[in-house]
Amino acid sequence: DIKNFQIIAHRGGGRNSERLGVSENSIPMLRLAQQLGATGVEVDIVATKDGVPILFHDPTFTPRTVQGSYLIGNVNNYTFDQIRRHARLVNGEVIPTLEEALDVIIQQTELQMVWLDVKDASITDAILQIQKDKAAEAEARGRNVRFLFGIPDLDVLSAYERSPHRGTVETLCELSTDDASSLDAAVWAPRFTAGVHRQNAQRMHDEGRDVSV
Repeated sequence: DIKNFQIIAHRGGGRNSERLGVSENSIPMLRLAQQLGATGVEVDIVATKDGVPILFHDPTFTPRTVQGSYLIGNVNNYTFDQIRRHARLVNGEVIPTLEEALDVIIQQTELQMVWLDVKDASITDAILQIQKDKAAEAEARGRNVRFLFGIPDLDVLSAYERSPHRGTVETLCELSTDDASSLDAAVWAPRFTAGVHRQNAQRMHDEGRDVSV
């Protein structure tokens, strides 16, 4: 009943997926998030060796997230083809590409918001292009879904500022309020662990920005 209030599911909906039987950042988790009451999802994006944006949180493959021991070490040591052939998430699902995940969100859910948490600045341009394409597709389908390019650190900020796509998509800034204002970010996202942010939140609201932890 609160205007513009979003319930955002972390890691695609499964931050505590050990108890759900569905893996974090998986396609089945994106579908389940809505059933659990989420109106939006935060997904983590890393790069394969050949630069494909995939949904995955950790920088390395470990028993926490994947089955077996065929792939170990850094995710970006492996091409997308190698990962698709040999890796399965801890509950058996394939590791989805960003495009595959957004297609499911657009076509198979009623989720209203997607927070793209960029873990690797090297694929900034690729993510921004996919974001633009999927936003256009959602609009053409009459889907009310908002895609937000997350800027969690200075590396991603620098890559975004150098990108030819800069200013063409909505952004979510996890840095300072000054950074959010300078970027003209749609959303400012402070760390909830840093305490209450009433004055800063009010400033962001006064500037027309949403606030989300």
